[in-house]
Amino acid sequence: MHAINEHLPCCWAAAAAMREESSKKPGRTDLLKFQIDTGDSQPIKQQPYRVSYTEGEAEIQQYMELGFVRESNSPWASPVLMIRKPDGGIRFCIDYRKLNAVTVKDCYPMPLIDDISDVLSGSKMFSTMDIASGY
Repeated sequence: MHAINEHLPCCWAAAAAMREESSKKPGRTDLLKFQIDTGDSQPIKQQPYRVSYTEGEAEIQQYMELGFVRESNSPWASPVLMIRKPDGGIRFCIDYRKLNAVTVKDCYPMPLIDDISDVLSGSKMFSTMDIASGY
């Protein structure tokens, strides 16, 4: 236990630095390429939901500046929902339920919790990660 306490100040400092850095701009990687396989489904183009134009444009502009989104001309379209967060901010959500319905599921299974527990048994330090925006 003493060894763990010895490393806590370093862990807290690293976590604070990551929080500060992550609040500026997200990290990026080009190590993985991802494509959504929709099989032979025709493109789904849904009508937009009614949302605040001003708030929606502000969110989109911010996401473009951060590199989350880019302009696109696609035959696929899913509607946006803007949910008010408890702190007064906006949670920008996209309703992908119809896209998910035609998406070909990946073949690999989720690991069993018992197998994960076996791998972690005997470990002394654990960490968690909270994703600020699920992209």
